[in-house]
Amino acid sequence: PHRVWKRKREKRRIVLAFLSSFLIFSLFSTALYLNVKRKVEALRTDLRRLDLELSSYREIEKDVAKLQKTKKAIERKLRNIELLRTKRVVSPFILYSLAKGMPSGNIWLKSITRSGNTLEVVGFCTDETLLSKLMRNLKRIKTFEKVTLKSLKRSQEKEPFRFDLVLEVAPW
Repeated sequence: PHRVWKRKREKRRIVLAFLSSFLIFSLFSTALYLNVKRKVEALRTDLRRLDLELSSYREIEKDVAKLQKTKKAIERKLRNIELLRTKRVVSPFILYSLAKGMPSGNIWLKSITRSGNTLEVVGFCTDETLLSKLMRNLKRIKTFEKVTLKSLKRSQEKEPFRFDLVLEVAPW
């Protein structure tokens, strides 16, 4: 009887140890599962919040892309305007100044060529005094720093004089 009782006690102790270990393991597993589940839920919540935030940034990104397109269009227009401004042979103000200096009479301009701040003007006049008046008038106008007669020719007696003037445009 004592042996049987000892064996039963040993079996109970083994079963109790097994059950205790299983219970501790189950509690530990459950605690670990709940902890992981809580962290997963927190990460999902963060993910949803970040998705909402990202969608607002996508709208901003679209706005930025539109603004960049607008900026490029404006820059292209400015380059074109600058190109037109620099490629223009003679500015309207210079033409106005030339017209203002023209004396009345038979004098006319054939061509105007610009190279930097220098204009070369080719024209015709029936009388040298008209050319002299033109040069004096242009010297008085502040648009031109220097007015120089490059050449004055007449091919035949009855034809008008052909003249070449060099004008240096004053810096603005």
